[in-house]
Amino acid sequence: MTKRLIIIPVEIKHREFLAKFALALSLIKNTDVIIGNQKTIINNFHLLPPSVYFDKSIASTKYSYFKRLKNLGIKIVCSCEEGLVYRNTNAYLSQRISKNTFSLIQKFFLWGSNQYYDVKKILLPQKKLIMAGNPRIDILDQSYKFIWVKESTAIRKLYKNFILINTNFSIANNYNSAVSLKKKLKKRGTLKSELIDATYYDEWIKYTEKIFEHFISMIKYLSVKNPNINILVRPHINENLRKWKKLLKGYKNVFITNDDSVVPYILASKCVIHNSCTTSIESYYLGKNVITYKPLINDNFDSKLPNLLGKSAFTVRDVDNFVKLSLQNKKFFVSQKSKKILSEYIHSEESIKIITNELSKIKIDKNGIKVKAYKLIYSVIANIKKFKNLLIGDKKIKKLQANKFDKLDINEIKDLLRLYKNNNVVVKKFSNLNDVFLIHNND
Repeated sequence: MTKRLIIIPVEIKHREFLAKFALALSLIKNTDVIIGNQKTIINNFHLLPPSVYFDKSIASTKYSYFKRLKNLGIKIVCSCEEGLVYRNTNAYLSQRISKNTFSLIQKFFLWGSNQYYDVKKILLPQKKLIMAGNPRIDILDQSYKFIWVKESTAIRKLYKNFILINTNFSIANNYNSAVSLKKKLKKRGTLKSELIDATYYDEWIKYTEKIFEHFISMIKYLSVKNPNINILVRPHINENLRKWKKLLKGYKNVFITNDDSVVPYILASKCVIHNSCTTSIESYYLGKNVITYKPLINDNFDSKLPNLLGKSAFTVRDVDNFVKLSLQNKKFFVSQKSKKILSEYIHSEESIKIITNELSKIKIDKNGIKVKAYKLIYSVIANIKKFKNLLIGDKKIKKLQANKFDKLDINEIKDLLRLYKNNNVVVKKFSNLNDVFLIHNND
């Protein structure tokens, strides 16, 4: 292992891993990288040497963990996965941005100027704010097409001509009930104000439940009107798939899945239908027709950017008409105004270069006596937690974690390296942990 080390935890594998792996390959030109399952890394953080830790959030829930990382001589940088699209600025700042957590990090990588101008109101010093974009956008470029070809070809072969419906209804169609989900968010501190946050949250749930019901009706309508076309529904990772399957049972040309990355599904589809879902942005970058179904409109809860990048459909007939145009390979036009707004949300399509350069400037501390003492303390605490989890672990939480990150093995990484035609990289397990790997150049 070289003197420099960067740690990249991955929470939702099919959404984050390929983008973070692309970043890792850029970083290993000058440093080693540990990449893998976020949950496994957190449970074993006491094993980490002094390094740079790249997290995906500066929410208040991260504060205690970041303090422990700092005690181990680890420098922390962050982005915010939810920072591209948020429905309400005050709610976003309240729930996702913590001044205390920000005080513990070296740099905060932002999607673009829209997020920058919102967070700079409360975060100081501003020199830690770096507009970069996000690797998830970088890998939608044609130069990365090779990583999607095999899977998109297999999907097209399986589903033939199909339309893709991506949903974002986890707040209304969650594994947990709305009441239990709300209690969980309050306990975590995500809902801070009973008067403001909780009221907004209740109204958002009711609105999303109505949109969800409209989507069910729309899908049934399309199924009947287009019997020779398959309809693939991809719910958000936190949605209850059983409910979707129950409500759409009997519609033979409707399929429901949320396996793997959404990108190859977008590439294989004829068009994408959504409401307030960031996959519309990915679809735009991939050159696919986007249909935004708006059976209801409420500026407090609708996501502005995703709903700009395509044709707006207000009735099921509108949706069906746009689907038929897409099946005829008619290309939808995106206005220059919408493109300009997009540029305010996404700073660059070369974020990997920006992030790699910024991380190279961070000096990593040495492993001193104080760090070793903390390592011993945290090792004892970690072992106690593991034993407790074995005895009384929550099965629902374990199932959700499995949905977010099923597994990662060394062969999967080696297959990726072959796609990149990179034969100069060494891969091995980090500290014999499952789903966590050390990668570095073979110099």
